[in-house]
Amino acid sequence: ISYLLYSSPTLTSGSVSTGSSVDNCKSNAPDSHSYDNGTVVSEATADSTGLIKYTCSDCNKVEYKTIPKLYRKASSIKNTYTSSNSKVAKITSAKTSSKLTIKALKKGTTTIKVKVNGVKTFKIKVKVV
Repeated sequence: ISYLLYSSPTLTSGSVSTGSSVDNCKSNAPDSHSYDNGTVVSEATADSTGLIKYTCSDCNKVEYKTIPKLYRKASSIKNTYTSSNSKVAKITSAKTSSKLTIKALKKGTTTIKVKVNGVKTFKIKVKVV
C-alpha cells in the first residue's frame, strides 16, 4: 500500500485532488529519467530548426528538444558573376565564392553583377581608365 500526502491552500476538508504533478518514474532519483538516444522528428536545415523526441524507458515520458539550424559552409554557397560590357572588363577567375578577379581590357565602364547563392544581387560599377 502506498500513500501520498498532499497539502494545498485550495483544498478543503474531505476534498480530493488528482493531477499529473507526481512523477512516478521507476528511475532511482527524482526527475531522473532513463531517456533513449532520441528519434529525429524533423531534420534541421540551414533555414529551419529541427526537433528530436526522447522517451523514458521506465515511464514512457516524452520530451522534445530543438535541433539548432545548420550553418552553411562557404563552399556550398554558389555565386554567379556577369559583366554588362565584356569588351571593357571581364571576370577571369571566380573559382571560389569569396574571390573574384576582374581583367581590364580597354577604357570604358561596365557593371559587374554578383548574384549571391541565387538570391541577392549586388552591382559594382567599374571604370577602366
